[in-house]
Amino acid sequence: MGRSINSSVKTALAGDSFRLANLMRFDFSSVLRITDYGTSVTSVTLGTFNPSSHLLDFGGISETSSLKGNKFSITLSGVDQSYVSILLSDNQIGRRFQAWRAVLDVNDVIIGQPFMVFDGIIVGFSIADSGTDSKVSVEVASHWTDFEKTSGRKTNSNSQNAFFPNDRGMDFSSTTVKEIKWGRK
Repeated sequence: MGRSINSSVKTALAGDSFRLANLMRFDFSSVLRITDYGTSVTSVTLGTFNPSSHLLDFGGISETSSLKGNKFSITLSGVDQSYVSILLSDNQIGRRFQAWRAVLDVNDVIIGQPFMVFDGIIVGFSIADSGTDSKVSVEVASHWTDFEKTSGRKTNSNSQNAFFPNDRGMDFSSTTVKEIKWGRK
C-alpha cells in the first residue's frame, strides 16, 4: 500500500517521547470508530475514535507486493452485547473496514496525520461463547480477496436447486466422475 508519512511524524518517531494509537473504522449501518488507546483520539480528517476496553486483539497486519488477499482478525469481547447485536442484526459481510496508526505526543495530541495501515472489507465473523467468557472475532481482508475467488456454479444439486428448485438433473452428478466436455473439440 503506497503511502507517504508526514515529516513531523518521521521526526516524532525518531525521538524518544511518542505514543502510538491504532484507529479502526467499521462501516456498519452506523459507523463504529474505536481505538486501542486509553482516551478518545480525534483527527481533524477522520473524526473521533473512542477507546474500547472490549478490544482484545488487533491481529497482525502484513503487507506484500504480490496480488494476494491479506487477512487478519480483530477480536472483541462479547460481554458488550452491542457488538454481537450489530453483527447479527444486518448483513455485515462486505462492509468496509479501515485502520490507521496515529502518533501522539505526551499530551495525547496527534502529530501530523494518521497513516493508513489497512483498507479492506469484512469477510466473516464468529461468536464464541463459553461458560467463562465471550469473544467476537471479525475477519477482514483486502480487496484482493475476491481476486482469488473462483466464480461460477457448482455441479451439485444444491447449486442447481438454488436457481431451479424442482430440477433433479444434478442429483447424481457426484457419482459421475468422467470429465464433461463443453463446446467444440
